[in-house]
Amino acid sequence: MATTPGKIDVLDASSFCLDAGASDTYACNLSPAITAYVTGTRYRFKANTANTGAATINLNAVGAKSIKKVAGGITTDPADTDIRAG
Repeated sequence: MATTPGKIDVLDASSFCLDAGASDTYACNLSPAITAYVTGTRYRFKANTANTGAATINLNAVGAKSIKKVAGGITTDPADTDIRAG
């Protein structure tokens, strides 16, 4: 499966990072670093805490973005513990 140049995809094992944020405010640094979020790109991180409802992620200090899930074709905030520690 080919990937678009400059686009990090979920299948790229090097495109995840370890969270250093607090519960519901996740933060980590991808390597190679991103300088902007790209619509359609999937980003992965390993959470150090479980979420307790709505949550955000801030990758490489680009800015916090709301984390959403798709359930039945509807985009919603994650429910408690949808994001698990580890």
